[in-house]
Amino acid sequence: MKNLPEWLKEWKEFNGESPEKTDSPLSLSLRNQIEKDLNPKPAFVFFHLLGIHALAGALSLIVCPQMGLGGAFGEFSLMNLFMVFGTTACFFFCGAFFVSTSLIAAFVFLEKDSLKMITRKKWLFLPGMLGFSFVVLKMLSLNLNQESSDFLSHDLPWMAGALLIGFLLIKFQENSDLMNEPLAN
Repeated sequence: MKNLPEWLKEWKEFNGESPEKTDSPLSLSLRNQIEKDLNPKPAFVFFHLLGIHALAGALSLIVCPQMGLGGAFGEFSLMNLFMVFGTTACFFFCGAFFVSTSLIAAFVFLEKDSLKMITRKKWLFLPGMLGFSFVVLKMLSLNLNQESSDFLSHDLPWMAGALLIGFLLIKFQENSDLMNEPLAN
């Protein structure tokens, strides 16, 4: 540590530290914690996203039934509005609504570093979230044995709407001014 400036050596000696010792265990622990907070693990972020998705998705089921689940207001649900455009369009819009509520909630409640990871790994996070919700909704609605025609006319448009709006929202979030701010080092 001969490269330390003279004033820093004197300061360390004044504080009772040896000039050669640059990092205490406490400062290393703090540095590791900051590094961990600034660079969260993908699995940690994904499970936080799934938690938010579970809550927001469950709330969205109140106003728009998905695959036979939800629709607390009977005739006054979003399904009635979406059905004006036909069954296939209804499934497309319902999938888009279901995923968009979850992503908007994630944008509000997740930290900036987690959001950056979601935008960087959108090809992993969004299909993973969509696959999770699709399987759960199908299992809860007990419609796993549908014919392939139902899959093409109902489930495929639902997935397409969810993926399309999901990627558009993530792209919008990625390009927002909030995401472009530099992180503290």
